[in-house]
Amino acid sequence: MLSQEKLAERMSGIGGSDAGTILGLNKYRTPYDLWCEKTSRQQPADLSGNQAVHFGNKLEDLVAQEFADRTGITVQKRSKTFRHPEHEWMLGNVDRLCIGPIHGASGEKLRCGLEVKTGSAYVSGDWGPSQTIRLDRDKLILSGEHAVVPASYEAQCRHYMAVLGYDVWFVCVLLGGNDFRMYALGHDALYEERLIAQEQAFWTWNIQEDVAPAASTVADLVAAHPVDDGSVVEATDAVLECVQCLREASALKKDIEANIEELQIKIKDAMGDAQVLGLDGHTLATWKSSKPTRRFDAKAFKSAHAALHDEFCAESPGSRRFVLKGA
Repeated sequence: MLSQEKLAERMSGIGGSDAGTILGLNKYRTPYDLWCEKTSRQQPADLSGNQAVHFGNKLEDLVAQEFADRTGITVQKRSKTFRHPEHEWMLGNVDRLCIGPIHGASGEKLRCGLEVKTGSAYVSGDWGPSQTIRLDRDKLILSGEHAVVPASYEAQCRHYMAVLGYDVWFVCVLLGGNDFRMYALGHDALYEERLIAQEQAFWTWNIQEDVAPAASTVADLVAAHPVDDGSVVEATDAVLECVQCLREASALKKDIEANIEELQIKIKDAMGDAQVLGLDGHTLATWKSSKPTRRFDAKAFKSAHAALHDEFCAESPGSRRFVLKGA
């Protein structure tokens, strides 16, 4: 868990892990989530009990050392928070910096950093084939396909390159505990220019001026408008068109769901008690029995112990239910 000092420092600007969220590239977080955190409307998520984060931290040194062993590039851990020389709100808490001379194909000196990641085998498809990276007499040798890393991680690395003014940022990842891959991202001036512009707009307009970003998920809207005020709002032409499209999509969804159910009935009827539907040694479908489970019967408990049930009931906040009305 971050110390209060580190937490305050993180709140004082935009960090590398925020970059992908601001650009709308983070599958797990929206700009609205980040705005709520940076404006202290909600506390940062407590990841101390997250097993993926726990083992990711434990394995960071090992994975970084594997990168060094395979490439011949010496890396050094840095605990310092870097700031952009012009945009002080741009922060950089990097995993590793590369030390020692590294030169490019034309003999130019390169300044390089390293981002270390771990992940399950289920996300291996988000990563491209590993590149070959090695240092030969201080010259950087790269081979393999173009570096393909998750877009949010690329934004993070390019944020760090912007903060430090570096030329190359390496990424290494251990997937599923036995699939090690590494990549090299070269400096991209156009990407960096757009990144800084969008981060600066978020920092000045959304954070300093305290203007909420546009909602990008239903969860954002629920958080922004948790309770209705009982009023009526007239639909604009644009909203009316959305209502009509939603009606059509909902009707289509019902037809599709009915078709799916009808097909499943036919397939399951053909399977009967069988667990697997196969063809020429290949599995087409499975219909497995689950193990019996024991669940607390709240209704029966209330009937038998009404007073005790009421004693331990806690009131939860209400929710808003969206219903499409009319024809």
